[in-house]
Amino acid sequence: EHIKGLNRCYRCPDKVVRYSRNLISKNRKRIDKEWLESEKDGFVKIDQTKTHKELFKRICASIKSNQQSSPGNSTMILSPVRYYADLLADTLKSQNIEFQNFWSSVISPKEQESIWWLNAIFGDNQLLFLMFLGKAQGWISRKVYLRHLSQILHDEHSITNLLEYFYKSKLIRHSLLRALSEDISVDAFLRENEDFKSFSDYLNYENISESLQNIVNKIKPASVFMENGVNIMTIHKSKGLQADFVFIINLNDGVIPNQTKGTKSTEAWRRLLFVGMTRALKGLYLLSTVEWDGKYVNINGKTGFIYDYFIKRYKGGPSRFIEEMKTEYSSSI
Repeated sequence: EHIKGLNRCYRCPDKVVRYSRNLISKNRKRIDKEWLESEKDGFVKIDQTKTHKELFKRICASIKSNQQSSPGNSTMILSPVRYYADLLADTLKSQNIEFQNFWSSVISPKEQESIWWLNAIFGDNQLLFLMFLGKAQGWISRKVYLRHLSQILHDEHSITNLLEYFYKSKLIRHSLLRALSEDISVDAFLRENEDFKSFSDYLNYENISESLQNIVNKIKPASVFMENGVNIMTIHKSKGLQADFVFIINLNDGVIPNQTKGTKSTEAWRRLLFVGMTRALKGLYLLSTVEWDGKYVNINGKTGFIYDYFIKRYKGGPSRFIEEMKTEYSSSI
């Protein structure tokens, strides 16, 4: 029996519902269902600035305005990727806006690599973490990666084969290779490898395996959501949360969607953006930026960006998804 109102969205403002529905209706692989409005007031604002610095100043001004008109409100600033996170945090600080930075609870690639090494040397799944390192660092090709991954599943002794491969390739420094093949104490390893000493405070030498399993949470404790404040995070992190006002930044073609080989499909990017948009209880801001630094554009393979030799920066346009949101929808999604 159909339950009346089950297909009606009471959380989001009607305009957010319409824009979200327009977007997700473009996906072919979806559950066909009605998603109706509930006559709830609210807004969707679309904007593009020249630089991220200018964008973040506008966001701060909007946050202060929202706090004046609606004291005690909650805010989320979301991004599909962790680009310009430090600049955003510095801008909020300069404007004396308190915030919770969920990006700060994400470990850096360098920290991740070091943790994988510690697990490969002292943990219980040596081969698996060596595979992570080999693939991430480009020491092994996709073909070699898949071959050894298959051996992991079928041959518990395949570690010997992979170690021999690393020895022959001479891609890993000697002290790490020696630690992999010899019975070395944690103290001796840290003395020989200065770049790992910062992890000593997080390791329980009496139970090294268990401490390695919990090391990430010790290094970067989980952030607590500010119910009456500002929270900055990735769209992925926002799933299951909600806020009165939601700002989604970096909505540029080449970022979301990103067509670089190996990334999500266009439909997956739509689903991700849909999640971020439907976190909004009162207002939604959809924001893009024209000028970009090369270090971020290069990560995405430069697709969607053009290099401007005069300003020595890349230029990008708004995400194609923004136009899709404005296209009239069917009555079901």
